[in-house]
Amino acid sequence: MVGNKIAEFARNYFFTAAVIVFSIMTSFHFAGFPFDNACRLEDSTVSSNYVGTFVAADLSGAFVNVTIAQDDITHAYCNQDMLRYGPPAFPATPANQPLGGEWMSEDQQFVCQIFGWTSMLVTIGGLLVMFRRTVIRKIKAVFVNPFEARQSTMQERFSEVLDVFAYVPQIGLPGHSYPTLFCDVSKIGDELISWRDPDHPFEFHNAIYDLPIYDENSDTPIFSSVHHWSPDEEE
Repeated sequence: MVGNKIAEFARNYFFTAAVIVFSIMTSFHFAGFPFDNACRLEDSTVSSNYVGTFVAADLSGAFVNVTIAQDDITHAYCNQDMLRYGPPAFPATPANQPLGGEWMSEDQQFVCQIFGWTSMLVTIGGLLVMFRRTVIRKIKAVFVNPFEARQSTMQERFSEVLDVFAYVPQIGLPGHSYPTLFCDVSKIGDELISWRDPDHPFEFHNAIYDLPIYDENSDTPIFSSVHHWSPDEEE
């Protein structure tokens, strides 16, 4: 049976891994801004092959004049996606920009420095947590008894607890306001059944009395019987 294994897996591994991936992808996302793969070239001039006025067509098909001067700002291709570097540049800090292909502004460098090293700390911390929950816990269980009593015994007996109910075989039927019982409940107190009908006794809702051949005193009863031995009976 699966039981609570999915919840334990999510608590021990999935949520920790999700935080690690989130921190790493956030640092790469901020480092890749503005995502155009165009780096500005400082102290460079436009080649004479591109200086002049040219005719170009826009997306609608209209022709426009484009004028390029020699002192215009020039750009060159640079890969701003550090995640696709070979190997990926981790942590995604300004120091991992390619030499001559830097694109980050001063403010971006400051933010990426924080996010990059924070993602590194989160990754190390998350891996240590998962390591402790797997390897360390199994090794510790070999040498140390992991059981710890979380509660102490109480002087209050089961029969004295007001909000404790017994498991009584019953089923809810469409159109019925109360469940239908399918066992003999004559040997338990009414307080052990979790519901009440103010107008009828429990026998009214018990299917075993619908059989004319049912005998509750028979040695071979057809239905199961729920029995409670209270301390008063033992005394």
